[in-house]
Amino acid sequence: MKVSVIIAAYRGEIFIEEQLQSIFHQTLLPDEILIGDDSPDLLTKEVIEKCRRDCPQRVLLRYIKNEKQLGFLQNFLHLATLAEGEYIFFCDQDDVWLPEKIRIMTEKLDEMPYADLIFSDSCKVSGDLSAITSPTGSPCHFDVLSDPEKSIDMINSGKSFPVFQEYINRAFIAGHNMAMRKKALPLLLSIPEEYTFHDMWCCRIFPYLEKICCKPEILTYHRIHNNNTSALPFFHKKIFFIPRRLWEVAASGTDDLKKVLRLYKKLHIAAVSTAGKESIPEANKELLDKHIAFTRYRLMLHKHFFLCRWKAVLKHKALYREYYPETKFPLFRDLFSWN
Repeated sequence: MKVSVIIAAYRGEIFIEEQLQSIFHQTLLPDEILIGDDSPDLLTKEVIEKCRRDCPQRVLLRYIKNEKQLGFLQNFLHLATLAEGEYIFFCDQDDVWLPEKIRIMTEKLDEMPYADLIFSDSCKVSGDLSAITSPTGSPCHFDVLSDPEKSIDMINSGKSFPVFQEYINRAFIAGHNMAMRKKALPLLLSIPEEYTFHDMWCCRIFPYLEKICCKPEILTYHRIHNNNTSALPFFHKKIFFIPRRLWEVAASGTDDLKKVLRLYKKLHIAAVSTAGKESIPEANKELLDKHIAFTRYRLMLHKHFFLCRWKAVLKHKALYREYYPETKFPLFRDLFSWN
């Protein structure tokens, strides 16, 4: 079993050494670490070259300076195609891995031969690795789940798609927590152009085919700071939550719904073309069809002025609870959006 770790780097000279050291000290070492550097300078390379002296002899540390800037997504996709391992771990340049991460996740994949993707949990930390506590009191990505134990049981028993559809707008899976079988690369590369992040696509296509499993342990310290791709812009800070949500409700129109409809269709097409129609569980196909039908219904509502929608929306509020049980945002959006 060969393990690859891929890192998409961009101006990573501040934290990448700490991340590499945490990989060098894994209880199960990877066979190779591939780093694709999008930086406009050589500062990241200088730090990586300094780290080579600490790299275990059996680990191939491969640095690739991209001739042109690929961007976060394409950098990862390019590295995934170059990786030679049976298992590919996605890695951010500024995190820290706990020593057992590779061993625990590879053992879980070995236990779950049907799963082509595994994800774990992580602790959100600041630049100095001090924990960032969420409003629920948990520093983890799974804090959005109302019943984490039930959701994880469903994911690990081949009933993951309903869970991911329920939390479609509140991701609890992140790229830095993922590992994938190399043989599933075609599924990753079938990502539609509308997707900005590979993890957003993975938490659609793999659950749709029920090729995903979960290890709920915290195995990564995930840094949140102003320079990484997961840092929130100023307007998304906690103090702006209510005005931001009000603005999102009022200003939202049909463009997002049309995009959702396109992505639902592309999800099915990608699954059929890469895995075959017979690989899609019938229950998941039916659930996707229901979501497509409901999205079309919502699009039809938006053809009318928002005050004229109220009767229809309130009449079918049970459907909103069925399709979006953990959030009232879609209901409010269809009631109050002026578009």
